[in-house]
Amino acid sequence: MGISERRKREKEALGRKIMDAAREIFVDEGYEAVTMRRIADKIEYSATAIYSHFKDKDALIRAITYADFRALTESLHEVGDATDPIERMRRIARLYASFGINNPNQYRQIFMSSSGPLYDEEFREDVRGNPDTDAYAWIVKIMSDALREGAIDIPEGQVELYAQTLWSAFHGLISLHIGLSREPWVQWSSMDERVDLMFNLLMVGVVKNSSIK
Repeated sequence: MGISERRKREKEALGRKIMDAAREIFVDEGYEAVTMRRIADKIEYSATAIYSHFKDKDALIRAITYADFRALTESLHEVGDATDPIERMRRIARLYASFGINNPNQYRQIFMSSSGPLYDEEFREDVRGNPDTDAYAWIVKIMSDALREGAIDIPEGQVELYAQTLWSAFHGLISLHIGLSREPWVQWSSMDERVDLMFNLLMVGVVKNSSIK
């Protein structure tokens, strides 16, 4: 291996190390807790070394959330291989909800912040409409497949409307949990129960020969 190749690999390794350290702080404590100085102390490098990879904190957080969005999309693909189209959609709903509940700071940054990837025109142009990279496009495809396979009964021209409604419902469930799950005045049922009931309520009217339960 030549010197230039080794330096390239070392730089890439440091970049991953910086992102891992920043993600750990971000996940545990939120956006405000992330500072370049704290990351530098955590990985035992100078702050200058971090700035050589990311021009500022916002650029670093963007890199993290963009990577996490792509990882979420890849995970949705992994659970979307069930033979039964309804089970396929149920698994996707469960995984999406699980991501939001278990990663509230990342979920906020991706789906609830104007500085998140969905508000970045360059990022949107790069992934939008491609089921391989766009979580929303993947959900639309899954519903289109279910319609084509005869598992659901919805107007053919309204697949996106139904996909958007499904997404909106689960976004609301996740957002409510993130904001109010620790409030004592509501005796919350388990998240698994709420996710499954939400899915059943949304799908019972569109599933052919409904076996939703």
